Amino acid sequence: MIEPRITLYCENYNALKGSGMGVAFERQKNILLEQNIFFTEDLSIPTNIFQANTPGLRTLWLMKKFKKQNKKIIIYAHVVAEQFEDGSFRFLSPLKPLIKKYFSYIFNLADLVICPSEYTARLLNENYDIAKEKTVAISCGVDIHKFQWNEYKREEFRKKYGIKKKDLLIINTAMAIRRKGIDTFIKMSELFPDIKFIWAGKKYKFLAKKVPSHPDNAQFIGLISDVATAYSAADILLYPSYQETQGLSPLEAASVRLPIIVRNLPVYNDWLIDGQNCLKAKNDVEFRECIEKMANDGELRKKLGQRARLSVIEKHSFEAIGNQLKKTYNQLLN
Repeated sequence: MIEPRITLYCENYNALKGSGMGVAFERQKNILLEQNIFFTEDLSIPTNIFQANTPGLRTLWLMKKFKKQNKKIIIYAHVVAEQFEDGSFRFLSPLKPLIKKYFSYIFNLADLVICPSEYTARLLNENYDIAKEKTVAISCGVDIHKFQWNEYKREEFRKKYGIKKKDLLIINTAMAIRRKGIDTFIKMSELFPDIKFIWAGKKYKFLAKKVPSHPDNAQFIGLISDVATAYSAADILLYPSYQETQGLSPLEAASVRLPIIVRNLPVYNDWLIDGQNCLKAKNDVEFRECIEKMANDGELRKKLGQRARLSVIEKHSFEAIGNQLKKTYNQLLN
């Protein structure tokens, strides 16, 4: 049996630190370490699999180069053209048809496309002409040992940001851009002045010049080094994103047993079930109803949080994802 030797590559990694793609890349390394699978980021070291994380032009060049050397080519579908529809990438919106054709080309060049969700795999099959046998759905995963509830971290975070012990705190940890639902988040903070809201996510100047106007009970604190601390400090994750290929924040929050409110998107259907381990909303009216429901029912928050963590342990732990990756590599090489 041929053992996998992986070249990991993430084009423009420094610019992606703190984003979902940057976090997913770091998690790949941690998972491969846990599984004792050889990997390197040195392009000169001999390997038998080239695993790319971004569909950039240099990535395309490297894929063609290594394909000629008979390496197996894997690319992750962390980003799709549909993410350019909401205005977060306004400067790219006119180019969406061209970008879609390019994505279809680069994905088809690979031997395998790893999709972070079943939804994304179906999207590529149906909208990008990627054959089903060339796609596999494997979660980016979450470190269930790192992302655990911690009372000390809860108190530390709340003290730092002026959140009293009696205050209900609603949090979001995504990039501060429109696609992530920043408009809904601010709207909810306006509707619930007695609840504290904190958005702890990276702000890209080229995507959003500044955070929109918001009331005093909402804070936008930027990227923080230990996001698990924020989840421990919070009482609810409000994640009203309009489009995702997976959504890492709900996974992380669930691992900390934080109850989740998400927009009702098909991407979550393979692990989040409305009323069982989360609440889902289609619009701002329903988001308001969900917040009212959770805010007034501590037992509901506890139940949803506990069930969400069990779902993460079963389907999204590093151990579960590592086993899936090992199986995938062996099938590709043997």
